[in-house]
Amino acid sequence: MDLDDLRRAAGDSGDAASSDSERPLSGNVPNLGDGGDGKSLPTTIREGIRHDTLLSYAGGLQAAGLPDDEIERLVGEANDGRCDPPLPERELRTLLKSVLGYEKGAGGKRRGT
Repeated sequence: MDLDDLRRAAGDSGDAASSDSERPLSGNVPNLGDGGDGKSLPTTIREGIRHDTLLSYAGGLQAAGLPDDEIERLVGEANDGRCDPPLPERELRTLLKSVLGYEKGAGGKRRGT
C-alpha cells in the first residue's frame, strides 16, 4: 500500500484543500488529521488542544498502517510546525509510545494482548 492508496482510503483525492486552516501538513502526508476521518490538521494547534489533536493525528496514521518511524516523523513535524507552543519532547514521546502500542489498522488492539 502506498501513500496514494492511504489517501484514497481516507477520502482524500490529494488535491489542495480549500481552506488554509484545513490543509494537509505537507504533500506527502495522508489526510488523516483527526483520527482518520478525513479531516486535516489545523494550521495552528494552540495550547489546550495540542495533546488531543496530535494523539488523534497519530492514531489516524497508526490506523492507516504507516510504519512507526514514519508516524514519529510526521507527528514530530506537526508538533514542531503547527503547535504553538510545541509539546515538550517528553510528552510527545509518551504520546507516541501509547499510540504505537496498538496494532496497525482500524480497530487495532493493544499489541501483545
